[in-house]
Amino acid sequence: MKIMVKSFFPVLRGGRPVAKSLELPEGAIAGDVLKELGIGDDVELIILINERPSNENASLADDDVFTIMPPVSAA
Repeated sequence: MKIMVKSFFPVLRGGRPVAKSLELPEGAIAGDVLKELGIGDDVELIILINERPSNENASLADDDVFTIMPPVSAA
């Protein structure tokens, strides 16, 4: 299956969000994407799948949009 991956982590360094297509086996979960991207368990992040809050155990489907971003807080 093919999904779109968006990352907003580069924005923290003054960059632009990154988007790329990723091919995964059927039955993949969000945690598989994090492994594929080399993101460890020590990184705090927010996961959205199709613009809805999610987690590492969520199932993925063909054409999903998987978004990761740093936690956001108001000062």
